[in-house]
Amino acid sequence: MKRLIFSLIFIFALILIVYFYRSTGFEGKGLTKSESPSYSNIDSPQSPDNEHTSANLQHSAVSDECQNYIKNLSDPKFENLENRRWSNYHIKYVDGEIYRIRYFYDDGPNGEYKKTVLYKEDETEFPLIVKTFRGFEKEELKDYFDRGEVIWQEQAYETILNEKSVYWRKINNEFVDLNVDEGLSCL
Repeated sequence: MKRLIFSLIFIFALILIVYFYRSTGFEGKGLTKSESPSYSNIDSPQSPDNEHTSANLQHSAVSDECQNYIKNLSDPKFENLENRRWSNYHIKYVDGEIYRIRYFYDDGPNGEYKKTVLYKEDETEFPLIVKTFRGFEKEELKDYFDRGEVIWQEQAYETILNEKSVYWRKINNEFVDLNVDEGLSCL
């Protein structure tokens, strides 16, 4: 049994060494990739400078497209309840306690339904469920927003823009995630 364990550890160590060696490439041999001999470009009509320029142009086009989406999605008409997938609020209430309010769509036997959960953080900042609501509850939780201070907020939205499905997420009103259905991922 000890031989088996030792053998498995030895094999695992070898696999890690091979993986590390391959992932570092020429740097592990004291050469940088630019110093390493390469014969693949001899027959190539493109110089390395042209390849970098091409890559930079593609990156610039993607960046421009991302900036256009961010500009369009910053319009308040897109950040509405119809497009919102979920929201999280962390609120420091007047009693000094931190509460979290989460609005989201939950799966049910007849499809999705709106759900709200009120949490209270314990001394380790772990959220404990205080109350669960069916629907997006506003009236019963209004006091938390009126008398408390929102210290953190996160929203996710999804809509169709330019005939493409777009998903984006914001934390404290800053874009942190933006994905377009054709595989474009920004941020």
